[in-house]
Amino acid sequence: MITGLDPIEINHIKQHLHQCFGIKDLGQLHYFLGLEVSYIPKGMVLSQKKFTLEFLKDSGLTDTRAATTLLPLNYKLQPDEGDLLSDPTYYRTMIGKLNFLTNTRPDLSFIAQTLSQFM
Repeated sequence: MITGLDPIEINHIKQHLHQCFGIKDLGQLHYFLGLEVSYIPKGMVLSQKKFTLEFLKDSGLTDTRAATTLLPLNYKLQPDEGDLLSDPTYYRTMIGKLNFLTNTRPDLSFIAQTLSQFM
């Protein structure tokens, strides 16, 4: 992915890379590493709609309603409460996906960080 404000310089870099590595120009960016790119008159918008829908499906939360907050106010998670998971792989996978969503949803950062403490 090459980006910049000077189209002449971008073309120069693409030509140089093509000579060195034989790259292929795929045109304007629309999807990259789970990020969807949409263009608007004054710039671009990044989203993760497809990734979010897959995350909700994988976590079994497709039929739930939206909440104003992910954790109740002043709620404290405790490491000695609840049952230990026999295989924490699923939990780690979901927390990793939640953390990846913070690229376009910084409002999820606190909950992702809080839950990450229990991996």
